[in-house]
Amino acid sequence: MAPMNWLMMFLFFISMLFITLMMINFIFIKNNTKKSKKQLKLKNYNKFI
Repeated sequence: MAPMNWLMMFLFFISMLFITLMMINFIFIKNNTKKSKKQLKLKNYNKFI
């Protein structure tokens, strides 16, 4: 019984870590896309000038 409990705890811990990493990556990618869009707008603006 004890090894099974340890395995379950381990799997739960890994899944939690994975979910947190996914959340962080999603937020990071979201911010990067915003920045890249701003940079593209600036580049286009400079071209028009």
